[in-house]
Amino acid sequence: MVSTRSRTSSGTSPAAELPQKRAAAADASKRPAKKATTPKAAASDLAVGKPVTKEVTLRNQEEKEVAIADTFRGQGVVFFMYPRANTPGCTKQACGFRDNIQAIKDAGFTVYGLSGDSPKTLSNWKDKQNLPFDLLSDPEHELISYFGSSLPGKKVQRSHIVVLKGGVVGDIAAKVSPADSVNRAVKFVKENSEAEAPKDEEPAKEEEPTDAEKFAEGNTVSFDAELQTDASVAVKVQDLFKTRGAILFMYPKADTPGCTTQACGYNDNLEAINAAGFDVYGLGADSPAELLAWKESQKYKYTLLSDPKHQLIGYFGSSINDGTRVERSHVIILPGGKVGQIEHNISPQDSVSKGLEFAKSHAIGAASKL
Repeated sequence: MVSTRSRTSSGTSPAAELPQKRAAAADASKRPAKKATTPKAAASDLAVGKPVTKEVTLRNQEEKEVAIADTFRGQGVVFFMYPRANTPGCTKQACGFRDNIQAIKDAGFTVYGLSGDSPKTLSNWKDKQNLPFDLLSDPEHELISYFGSSLPGKKVQRSHIVVLKGGVVGDIAAKVSPADSVNRAVKFVKENSEAEAPKDEEPAKEEEPTDAEKFAEGNTVSFDAELQTDASVAVKVQDLFKTRGAILFMYPKADTPGCTTQACGYNDNLEAINAAGFDVYGLGADSPAELLAWKESQKYKYTLLSDPKHQLIGYFGSSINDGTRVERSHVIILPGGKVGQIEHNISPQDSVSKGLEFAKSHAIGAASKL
């Protein structure tokens, strides 16, 4: 015979728990609900018309400390940011500010370069390019980030900020080309000049056009500098067209298929071009040694010019990709320096045919001695 046992619960029965749960829920509903909190990201307050509030001290190329707040106490400041010292585009930007430094100072402003490079790197670059202003080292992107120019991976976006005397932001330019950065900044400081007005009223002088505006068909070449030939001989640009016309053709890189087609085309037509009173010059960023090797392998009978810093190439408007590449193009200059023809983004064959056609239709005299 199987016996059965009755089971008793030592805890509270479900029926008894139900009123307690309802009471707890009712009590909880009377308490105010907690508001969800979202952490706010710290945002830069930098904007045109507002003062610079960032207080930071950086080192310049001489390892000397520069307090940013001190830079614009008695003058305006142009801070230009660049990806990396001693690279083509950054050198073009820095040298542009160098070449316009007097106009900037006359307007009551000064210039500071700003990047993540070390003071030693900046010192070498400053000496090499003869830059007449301080370069600030900001490896942690303290000021670069505040200016909105810091990119992922500690990269720097090419840009510039103009701060008026006293610290109010006057202009912000981001994602600018080297040339546009310089031109825009110079234009701004001239329009916001703090220099004393002349005592005697004089007729307003027309603003000096930029190099890009000066270089155009019908205008005279104003650029003057020395370049190295394929034989490592220095030659003045102005001497190329003193008494004869000159065809200067630009190409991306020596000893590459398209560039060789272009160069050989001019070589094959050199006699006809010379007879018309024009000389031919190849213009690239390659070194004199590279140009000489290319010249000897193809037996070119004209001079190749080395322009690694894109000085003349940039003036001609053929420096692209932030100064890292040369656009295939050509420029024809008449004796004395007047620009006769400008052709950009042209094929090797079209460059040769158009250059030859122009020379024949503007025939002017005997052969070159260079």
